[in-house]
Amino acid sequence: MISMNAVSVNLSFDTLKDHRVSVKIRITFKREQRKYALPNAEPVIVSKAVYAKIVLFHTTGNLRVSEEVRQQYFLIRSHLDTAKAIIEKLSPFDFKTFKILFSNSGAESTSQKLSDSHVPSNGNPLNIHARFKLLKEKEYALGSIKNGNLCISASQSLIRFQKGADQLLFTDITPEFLEKYESWMLKYGKASKKQNGKPLPASINTVNIYTRQIRKAFNSAIKDKIISENAYPFKSAYVIPSEEGNPKALELTDIEKIFKYEAEAGSTRQRSKDLWILTYLSNGINMKDLCMLRWHQVNLITKEITFKRQKTLRTRKERQKDIIVNLHDESIEIFKRWGTPYSPNEYVFPFLSDDMDESRKRSVIDSLISVTNNHLSIIAKEVGISIKLRTYEARHSFATVLLQSESVPLYFISDALGHTTFSTTERYLGRFSKKQNKKYVANLLPNNQEKKP
Repeated sequence: MISMNAVSVNLSFDTLKDHRVSVKIRITFKREQRKYALPNAEPVIVSKAVYAKIVLFHTTGNLRVSEEVRQQYFLIRSHLDTAKAIIEKLSPFDFKTFKILFSNSGAESTSQKLSDSHVPSNGNPLNIHARFKLLKEKEYALGSIKNGNLCISASQSLIRFQKGADQLLFTDITPEFLEKYESWMLKYGKASKKQNGKPLPASINTVNIYTRQIRKAFNSAIKDKIISENAYPFKSAYVIPSEEGNPKALELTDIEKIFKYEAEAGSTRQRSKDLWILTYLSNGINMKDLCMLRWHQVNLITKEITFKRQKTLRTRKERQKDIIVNLHDESIEIFKRWGTPYSPNEYVFPFLSDDMDESRKRSVIDSLISVTNNHLSIIAKEVGISIKLRTYEARHSFATVLLQSESVPLYFISDALGHTTFSTTERYLGRFSKKQNKKYVANLLPNNQEKKP
């Protein structure tokens, strides 16, 4: 339970007709209690047994809970934190104002928009943390909440590395500094979610993401003539690490298991399966682009989708290109099953609406991805897929399966993904299967060459 000045915040629920519960928060003030729904794109509904485990994890931090419970809890926890922040700003507190602020806080809580309280207030332009704050504000203004959050995450990581010091000049960030930071990240870079918990090693991928944010801050400061190009530590002396050989693509045998998986009709599990299959069959379209589709971009008669990637709308205005997707019968069935009633300017799927701002849209998409990935992990476990199954794997699987068919040119794959360079496409391609490896290396033998017609 969280308590501030005689106002307490706790978990609560409403029991549904099917005996499951819809999770809510309960506010107690002067012995009066009121329950509020979580401002999610969809409610958090779980069994009573899972709810009991969520409460136990919330109150005790008991680590012996399933991954499903953890994921559900962290979706809920962001709303508890939002409620706490609202209450701290309300003086005096009243339920009516709280309800208005909390109901409109979905974009803040579900996308986990990071608080400015974590950012040093010192505006010294030579301080990289001040630059991170500036970049965050620019990204938020453009509706890019995810990129804004990455700026602040990198800033917070550097503050942890410097044991709480929030003054770090660009001139102090040398190749040697970055080498030490990378080593620290690989030992202590992942902060514990538990209070006073021990930090854990961060992955190479996380090091890559954070050091690229540092590079982004340098490029921005150089462009604004805050620092000289001579201070740039990324030219040759320090190389940003990258995680190679990380398999993200599924074998066709595993993809077949997903297609054959039977989920309850109309359930979130079935929707999660369908969204993965639709992404896989539709040029690896990502979830944001899928959610942003409008009916005038989808033609079920000619079996085509035409769209531009949201990711490139801001960054490549002069090189934007239409991506054309040829629809399979399975894809059309998914559109019919989950799509909204046809209207040319309406969203195809019921996740977004025109009255949402960009921040709210981002939070809804993040919530959808989280829920979908949660169900995909359950599907993977039930059908015996060993690698981590998320929406992300559908895009990599689309590219790799086509490449391994040995009849699809790389240019087609690159064009279908919306890439402008082959080097970008190559990062999406997984390894060849063991069977294909044996087939190719067999060509090294002279007698094998003679067998060919």
